Amino acid sequence: MSKHIIKYDYRDGVKLAKHEIQTWCGHAPQFSDWLFQDAQHALFSIEQGSLQVPCKKCLTAVIKTAQEVK
Repeated sequence: MSKHIIKYDYRDGVKLAKHEIQTWCGHAPQFSDWLFQDAQHALFSIEQGSLQVPCKKCLTAVIKTAQEVK
């Protein structure tokens, strides 16, 4: 099963509750969900051949955002 990537987990310097965390694909995480802390964490996991696989929709959103940078 793929794992989602956190887009942000703080708002105005305050750590968000698990159900308020935003993922790159828009998934609303549950309390028990395992999540990648950020895109770098997910990419490092791929590079190292980890069994934890990032969500394809999350990866697509990260790549799309990176390509929009001018």
